[in-house]
Amino acid sequence: MLPHARRAVAFAEQSSFRRPGSPARYCRPEDIQLGEFIAGQRGGRIVETLFLGASQRLFIDIGMDKPIQVERSAREQWMTGQKVGVMVSDNVVMNF
Repeated sequence: MLPHARRAVAFAEQSSFRRPGSPARYCRPEDIQLGEFIAGQRGGRIVETLFLGASQRLFIDIGMDKPIQVERSAREQWMTGQKVGVMVSDNVVMNF
């Protein structure tokens, strides 16, 4: 895991994923990094995958109102139901 990504939270573009009373945070789906799920760190479960040719779109439940969207290469293998670690670098997150 990247050191600067440890405290980041993952929210996806074009959706207002936020907890009540907190600012909306956005980032592009391709800026969200996935890795091995480690207990105690931010993570989620893949609830849907869409094959888009050269890429795939993953929908990941991280405990918010809606799943976040993540864009990954179609060459990577991700499965519905799989637990994953979710990381976003602070420098790509936009606050509104």
